[in-house]
Amino acid sequence: ASRAAAPRRALAPAMTAEAAAASAVPPPPELGGAPPAGAARPRPLAGRLHAPACFQETPYFEAYKHCPELLGPLERFALPASEAVAAANDSSRPFAPTPREQVAVAASRRAAVSPKGQLVLLFDGAVAAVASGDAGVAICELVPGGASLLVDCQGHVLSLCVVAAVPRGTDEALLVASTANGAIATIILARGPAGGVVARLRGCAEPFQSFAGDVWALAAQLGEGGEVRALVHRAAALGVDGRAAVEVGALALGEGTACRVLARLWGSRPPAGASWCGERRFLLAAEGTGFASEGSTWAVEEDTGLVTGVWLGAASADGNGESCEQVSSWALPHGELLAAWPHGPTGQSLALLLASRRTRGAATGVKLTLLVAPAPAEEAEPDVSIECWEEVPGLAACVSVRAELRGVLASPAGHFFALAEAHGANAVNVFRHPEGSARAATAACRLPGDEEVLGAALAEAAVVVLTHSGLLRASLDASVQPAAPRAIAATDAKLPMGIDREALLRMLDMRGDD
Repeated sequence: ASRAAAPRRALAPAMTAEAAAASAVPPPPELGGAPPAGAARPRPLAGRLHAPACFQETPYFEAYKHCPELLGPLERFALPASEAVAAANDSSRPFAPTPREQVAVAASRRAAVSPKGQLVLLFDGAVAAVASGDAGVAICELVPGGASLLVDCQGHVLSLCVVAAVPRGTDEALLVASTANGAIATIILARGPAGGVVARLRGCAEPFQSFAGDVWALAAQLGEGGEVRALVHRAAALGVDGRAAVEVGALALGEGTACRVLARLWGSRPPAGASWCGERRFLLAAEGTGFASEGSTWAVEEDTGLVTGVWLGAASADGNGESCEQVSSWALPHGELLAAWPHGPTGQSLALLLASRRTRGAATGVKLTLLVAPAPAEEAEPDVSIECWEEVPGLAACVSVRAELRGVLASPAGHFFALAEAHGANAVNVFRHPEGSARAATAACRLPGDEEVLGAALAEAAVVVLTHSGLLRASLDASVQPAAPRAIAATDAKLPMGIDREALLRMLDMRGDD
């Protein structure tokens, strides 16, 4: 997940309270304006989420074992790069980079420290899409001799997200691309039964005011009438004191430049992930902060992640916007929020990975799937609940020993997890989910040289890594299992100094620091 927000830029002035009160028709929400000044105290939490009552602890787990056969050989696929970035990085030139080249390099560096959304997979991992800066979006078939093309998005592309809820069997997919100048583009792709892929720009809108700055795509879903409902975020400033904040926008994107702003929210940190849960509700997850709409303050919980549920109200009479009928935040079980992503084929819920610490001191990873309630009835309170709780033993311990961790990935069905670091020949490590076994396989992608990892994506059949030189792909073999541990013969040998074996084991079991 992203751990750095984009640089802040000047914001356009917002409408004053007097002008808003004098206006006969309330103005539609507009992205890029000044967020609310907020109250002195944080907004209270709606509650804390807990593990389901039927949850059972995982069986005994020993360790992940290195199994090179888990990964197939690396395949390399070249991608076109931004000409401005390539020229500015050319040390053989006798003159300094031009201002345009400097801007492109700066945007590429900001994208490199925020690898989420740099690379996405489509058509069950057969096609990759890459945010390629000034060059637009690079589309590449991950087969030898496969098609590759560029889609110009009228700006420096920073991040991508796949549009969920596209009907399967149509051989089509949709992407949302966000840029460094505040534009949001939608791209439609089609793939033939015999291979090959075509893509075109479906629309490009600029929903922000001037000087919008870097915009990052979070999640998107195909809505009624062909509208694409997207969630994006950007850096902002809070009130007159200029404190840093993050603005989240919910957009309805149509053909061409058609765009409606559905909602605006603010928090103190970028969301780790988001998901639409229907036409009029969505979830946001972030470490330590919730999100709030205009005139409210967001909830704060420093020792764990928070999930914010947003229920949109009815559209305004002029059709320009929708109101936030309800915004509430819930605290997750205590632990560090590692990753969040839309769950399921239609992205109707949000999956999370938490690094928690059990009472006996053993760190473990917890995979949660959150389910948001339907639109609340007149007398019912909106609610978010944990639909699924699944422990992934040892995952949090593996995360804790990586100093340059850039992302924690999960395959769509959850059979594999991966940890991506910034540098190193073994920067990307893949782990097989133990699924109740005492041992599970792990292997590292042997990257050539010391290439920087700009992004990574994980499918059920392959792992794909993005570097400056292009894409690297390795197939995954889910059938690989590590060798069973050697059975130790029971012995009646006495311990030294007459120590009672059973008493020693009971004493060790009572210790909490094991």
